[in-house]
Amino acid sequence: MPSMFQPRVIWAALLASQGIYAFIMFGHFLEVPSEPPDPIMLPVLGGVAAMVAVMSFVLPRVLGRPAVAAAVADIRHRELQLPEIRKRAFMMGFTPFILSIALSEAVGIFGLVLFALGYPLTTALVFTAASVVLIAVRFPTERAFLGPLEEALGRSLVG
Repeated sequence: MPSMFQPRVIWAALLASQGIYAFIMFGHFLEVPSEPPDPIMLPVLGGVAAMVAVMSFVLPRVLGRPAVAAAVADIRHRELQLPEIRKRAFMMGFTPFILSIALSEAVGIFGLVLFALGYPLTTALVFTAASVVLIAVRFPTERAFLGPLEEALGRSLVG
């Protein structure tokens, strides 16, 4: 059975990156511009961040469907046993997982950019908080990696 260690380390690293962004903002390591920020940037970057947050749920699922369909056909054709099926499910689940947490982290980066543009810390931290929540709900579990293939095969892969 593949280990959940690697995905959990990556998950923790991207979650910790939000703490680093907050540290950068709280520590005033970025030079704040002397003039006020362009007021259009908040709704623009806020809208893009909202779309990225939605896509962090939609895109991994949509892009994973063809891989699941191909795997189901291959599993049925080759009559693979449970250990091989589980290994395949973990390998297939890794790309959607990475995509989902990378897009989730991007929301926090938008907050850092807004802060660098001169927006208040409280505004930027909203993006950081949203990113933390989006990453936290993606904690890698066996169920998350096995689920799409289990659903397609109509059977449990827990063994």
